[in-house]
Amino acid sequence: MYSSTALEGPSKSGCWKQLDYAEQNADSLFPLEYRSYLGQAAHAVLQYCAEQRADTEQQIRAVAEQVGNSLIKEGREFRGRMEPPLPPDDVWAGVDVAIQYLMANPLPLDADAIFPERDWKHPALPYRALIDLVAVYEEGDEECGRRVCEVTDYKSSWQADEDELNTLQRWGQAVCVWRWFQQPRQPDDPSGPDIIRQRIVNLRTWKDYTRDIVLEEPTDVAELEKWERRIDDLCKTADSVKSPPLRGSQGQELMSGTRPANPGVGCLSCAYRHMCGDAWRHYQSSRLVNQYHDIQGGFDLEVAAQDLAYIESQRSAIIGAIKAADPEARIPIQGGWVGWTSKNSRVFRPGAEKHVLSDWFEAMAAELPANLAPVLTSLLAAFKLGKSNADAFAKALYPQRKKGISEIREEYVSGITDEVKSRLFGVWNDD
Repeated sequence: MYSSTALEGPSKSGCWKQLDYAEQNADSLFPLEYRSYLGQAAHAVLQYCAEQRADTEQQIRAVAEQVGNSLIKEGREFRGRMEPPLPPDDVWAGVDVAIQYLMANPLPLDADAIFPERDWKHPALPYRALIDLVAVYEEGDEECGRRVCEVTDYKSSWQADEDELNTLQRWGQAVCVWRWFQQPRQPDDPSGPDIIRQRIVNLRTWKDYTRDIVLEEPTDVAELEKWERRIDDLCKTADSVKSPPLRGSQGQELMSGTRPANPGVGCLSCAYRHMCGDAWRHYQSSRLVNQYHDIQGGFDLEVAAQDLAYIESQRSAIIGAIKAADPEARIPIQGGWVGWTSKNSRVFRPGAEKHVLSDWFEAMAAELPANLAPVLTSLLAAFKLGKSNADAFAKALYPQRKKGISEIREEYVSGITDEVKSRLFGVWNDD
């Protein structure tokens, strides 16, 4: 059974090996990576509030507290598999995002039917879509009423916008819901909709982006059928690239079929890059046997590029694992250490833009126009200028070639900037 998440990576990278690991329930790298779990926590709060029909502030906060504690102590179960406990800071940040959203945007608990997070399986394809919330309700009045099936997907990213409405994930959700309502209904199932309303909710900005698919409109139905064909093609490709299983003399299956690997750029985003033997063997063979030179002795750019992609994928995987194991890592190794180091840099002081403008106009023997000062100051601030810009400006302001001019420029830059300390992660020597 495939999903949009499972199909999207292989279809972009051309490496279908990822599906083998997913089907084997192999340990994905993603839970180990050093990333925010805020979205998972926020989704869990929304799911359980919908399931328990929590509609008052007291009920919502009680459910959110329960969900947060559970994620920190036990982790979560996802599609029958337990995932490890989540970092407390990320969990409580996600809980707060969900609570704030629900305080201003109540769940549609009065709908005729409501389905919190669940898998919607396509009746004819080996495909399933996970949907955060599906609500069925009547819209309009008795004369022009319409039955709406609202398919909501919550996004915790600040960048989520209307572009999310046209993705493989959204196609799959709409198609699965459409076909589910066409199946024979159980007595307690809601009746079919006139409209499938796709809804993206940005939990940070509280903005909604919607698209209505009117099932009485031939063009809208044709769009659904087009999406369904594309999903069908991806599923068939995933099946066709799989080799036949290895069977014993009695016909028993000794080993399931495998899909081909395509080491390269796809390794960078692969959740199984830390365990892929195919990518490792490709890298070793090119490094030890081919050594980037073809038979004629020329440099093999393609092989070298594939190896670089593999090395970068392993680098990011190892860094993610180290950060997850020790967020403040400083691990001694021979001749140095791996982990964080501090770096000093300079940034423009608040209000320095106006000072810089005044100095420039003075150097040009002109007065800064009072009516333009705020506009120009805000323009400079919008550029978010850094140390290199300050150095270039000081050199333009003091272009003379004379003894001590470097010190004058440095003093000027120090006057309009502040020193800030930041951190860098990497491999460092003791020097």
